[in-house]
Amino acid sequence: MKVNVIVPVFNTEISKLQRCFDSICVAQNKSIANLEIECLIIDDGSEEKYTSWCSEYVKYHNNFKLYKKKNGGVSSARNYGIAKADGDYICFVDSDDVITANTFREIPFDQNFDLIMTDLEFVDGNNKEVWSVLPNIKGKLQVEQIVWRLTQDGKVNGPYCKFIKNKFLKENRIEFKTCVVLGEDLLFLMNILECLPRIYYIPKVTYIYYIDSSTSDNRLKKNPEIIIKNNQCIYNEMFKLINKIFKDGEGEKVQLKATERFIKQLFNTVAEVIIFGLFTKENKKLIKKSVDNIKNRKSVYEFSDLKTKIRLKILDKEDWRILGAIGHIRTVYLKAKRLL
Repeated sequence: MKVNVIVPVFNTEISKLQRCFDSICVAQNKSIANLEIECLIIDDGSEEKYTSWCSEYVKYHNNFKLYKKKNGGVSSARNYGIAKADGDYICFVDSDDVITANTFREIPFDQNFDLIMTDLEFVDGNNKEVWSVLPNIKGKLQVEQIVWRLTQDGKVNGPYCKFIKNKFLKENRIEFKTCVVLGEDLLFLMNILECLPRIYYIPKVTYIYYIDSSTSDNRLKKNPEIIIKNNQCIYNEMFKLINKIFKDGEGEKVQLKATERFIKQLFNTVAEVIIFGLFTKENKKLIKKSVDNIKNRKSVYEFSDLKTKIRLKILDKEDWRILGAIGHIRTVYLKAKRLL
């Protein structure tokens, strides 16, 4: 049995690279017998000093391989890793995160599951929080359970702390969408769920995720219109997934939760666009199109909770001053939370 650990790298600080790669080595040393762990470092066009450091690391660690490619973004790098992977399972690690020492223990690689899910620890400054897939559950899961979970929040969106069967990905031609700037992780997971995988869940932390708010901020500053479009794309794909998985009206409540989550995401995105000074006529058109799309799908004014009604009303009435003020308050709150 073999697991490929895919780590995209683009100009990551060397101290963080060391921390990440060393954690994989520790987990490998503590893994079960007859399990081969191979790390595929995908250098996505880094500067020479980072490439050289990775090359030196690989020299002294036989279970690491380094591949260098032209810069194409994290989705492109992950897809490159999938193409190079020859193991039974694939997992993904970001180069500024770490995995736990017992990551590969207690994982039922020999039971033919297509998707094995675990938990992660979210670290934001001095704050730590365990992000669980589902409470008080261990074992086989239904696809419907994960789709419902996706409508609650973004805590299980990422490819992290998941082991995906290599054959399943390649037979179903599943890969990351390189045209998506924000939300590519969720689209990837939805593509997996659409193919009805056999799922197993172990409620243990295998991954430490260090948040870097500047990364998402930079993406938004560079591509505000694309991100607003991406939000709409993800919402549409979520509805398609719900319609496929849930039958005979069972998906109505799930669609409503998905709509509530999308409105919240759109509301926060627009608030950030305003406070970053990126608001344009084109943005307004895209926002109006998204709001109209929501209103055409379902009477959220009648069925949604109060917060959702207020958010949608502010967006629909184009009350940008209020939205901007809320955005500033939210920014201050999040900064203060990181310092506590």
